[in-house]
Amino acid sequence: MNQKFEPLEQNAIVYVNECDTLISGHTAFEVSEWVEAMQNQIERSENWFNGIECEILSPDRGLYKGKVRIALEFCSDELELLEQDDHPPTPNLSEDLLNEVWQLLLNSIE
Repeated sequence: MNQKFEPLEQNAIVYVNECDTLISGHTAFEVSEWVEAMQNQIERSENWFNGIECEILSPDRGLYKGKVRIALEFCSDELELLEQDDHPPTPNLSEDLLNEVWQLLLNSIE
């Protein structure tokens, strides 16, 4: 199965297992609510959404400098997503913000 992650719309509803709740404490939440909760949680660290300077130690590349940021992405369990030609594409105004939120979460879990 080819996993292709894509940003979620702000008004999408996400359902997670009870043991997987992180910020909101609920198993169902709107993406925009989750992003807001994350932003409030790390308000002091706004740069996490834009990228913060870091060093990465990799077995392949050794030690190198760059930035990390937070992101939230989704990968459908379906093999193919049906595209509807009669609907214009949903504008993706928050792709960068969601990507940054997800990266922060992943980094905090590891």
